[in-house]
Amino acid sequence: MISLQSRAIPQSTDCSFPKDIFLLKEFKALLNEQIKLLGLAKRFRPRLYTWADFVFPKLYALTRQISVHVASEGLNAFLVRHYKSKYRLQPKRFQDKVRHRRFIPHQTDVDKFFRRLSKKEVQNLFGNINMALCRKIATFFGPSQKWRFLVDNTEYPYYGSTQTPYEQKTFKRHMECYKTVRMFQGHSTHCQNITLFTDFYLLQKGVGRWLSIPNSVDWLKFNNFGFNYGLMDREFYRDTLVKMLKDRKIPIIMPAKEILTC
Repeated sequence: MISLQSRAIPQSTDCSFPKDIFLLKEFKALLNEQIKLLGLAKRFRPRLYTWADFVFPKLYALTRQISVHVASEGLNAFLVRHYKSKYRLQPKRFQDKVRHRRFIPHQTDVDKFFRRLSKKEVQNLFGNINMALCRKIATFFGPSQKWRFLVDNTEYPYYGSTQTPYEQKTFKRHMECYKTVRMFQGHSTHCQNITLFTDFYLLQKGVGRWLSIPNSVDWLKFNNFGFNYGLMDREFYRDTLVKMLKDRKIPIIMPAKEILTC
């Protein structure tokens, strides 16, 4: 008797992005190095801050799913308490005796900084930072650790009036109030109860949704990620994709419409 049973992967614990990472000189040096690669150093040189100080609140807001204003104020208050308790240093007070010197730029300064960057530069910046952190974790586990490769698509409501090749119609019941959506594809790896987000793609109408998967796998394997299998929905079933991943020694596990017993 053969029975196909489902076995769920335990979800990662919902832990917040640690604020202590912003105190590490190594992390700050990583951000400054990635920004220098964009050529921004030739166009803009901050007077009171470093380039990394402008990226801190934006990165923290993205990882915690909060506004840049809340992230900027929270990180600034955290650093004030840290320097006060550890070094007994108080932020400088301005002449009006009300305002204090900030350790993290205000939201308006952060927005002005990112307006200096093009869309491609922003994508390269956060993509390189994310991959550097993932590479650090993969090195910690070692090359012998086998990861699971996860792929899934997500629809987000679109309220804009302009129509581009990225808008699509939705037929899902729970999104009946939204007629137009944008679809995003996320790639991640999972092991030891830890899930690492690695890639994020905006899908275009009429373009195969699986085309980015082989390149993403090759890039992760180049960064010392070893996989035992991949998990994805039935919408990704293509003979070409299955063969390409099989050639890379990565079998695919897909859900079936019903459980077969015989």
